[in-house]
Amino acid sequence: GAAVDPSRPRRFGPGYEGGGEREAGERDRDRADGGWERDDAPGTLWRENNAKLVAAAQRGGGRAAAAALDEMVAAGTAFQQNYNQAVSLLAADGDIEAGLALAATIADVGLANVITYRPLMKYCGSKGDARHAARTMAAMRRAGVVPDMFVYAELMSSLVRAGQVADAEGVLREIVADGRRPHVVLFNTLLSGYSREANVPRAMALIS
Repeated sequence: GAAVDPSRPRRFGPGYEGGGEREAGERDRDRADGGWERDDAPGTLWRENNAKLVAAAQRGGGRAAAAALDEMVAAGTAFQQNYNQAVSLLAADGDIEAGLALAATIADVGLANVITYRPLMKYCGSKGDARHAARTMAAMRRAGVVPDMFVYAELMSSLVRAGQVADAEGVLREIVADGRRPHVVLFNTLLSGYSREANVPRAMALIS
């Protein structure tokens, strides 16, 4: 395929969804933020690039993968999938600052989507890193990206693990206020928070 402008990384090819169930309307919103644009580029090049990024990370960690991505960008062969893969590899290393910086680069060229931020939020949820979870959510909103239920679940998990159960409740109320139907996982996350606090009345109120 022809080389692309390094300042405009290729968008996702057809069928690249990043996994997970999508509620009604989310697919259309993802199209609006660039995650569902079709691309006539060869369907294997971005996969080959991702394999190179993974190999670089195995040798030298997420930063090495980011450096390999820089080479792809300079050569005009970087695809959006490759940017998101590099973010994921940085998140796997716990290098959230570098991951957020790269996500900002993707947002600056108008190509960030929910897949860009999922790995960062997943790390925050697993570690109870509520501070970086809040920064990740703020970055998504600046980029005009609509959080999905996976992102909300990890945000709430980060808050619960950090002992901020009341803030996790606030996230759930925000989702309902936006007219969206919370996934059952979000309720389970909140219940785990009440369990940590031995807050039986709140748990019973949620169940009822």
